[in-house]
Amino acid sequence: MRIGELRQRLTLEAPSETVTAGEASVPWPVQATVWGSMQGLTGTDRGGLTAEVEYRIRIRYRADVSPRWRIGRPNSSRKFGIISAIDPDGRRRELVILAREMIA
Repeated sequence: MRIGELRQRLTLEAPSETVTAGEASVPWPVQATVWGSMQGLTGTDRGGLTAEVEYRIRIRYRADVSPRWRIGRPNSSRKFGIISAIDPDGRRRELVILAREMIA
């Protein structure tokens, strides 16, 4: 992975469940802001009202990224649910994430 390919600012967000007055809410605090690249892979129309788009996202290696997390774009409402995160060559240099964006 070449450093010049990591041109997009991304946030890594983890769920943090809280209970207030008997009602649960799930805020998504930012765990880290990183540089990465995003490549659109597939898109599916879900009946005209919603759509799904899958992306391949590359970032520098991090051991803490989980499929429970999601990825955001700073200053945007776009969110991408993580499907999988792998170290493609086992050398802990990069992390390849498959993520899905739901568009309503």
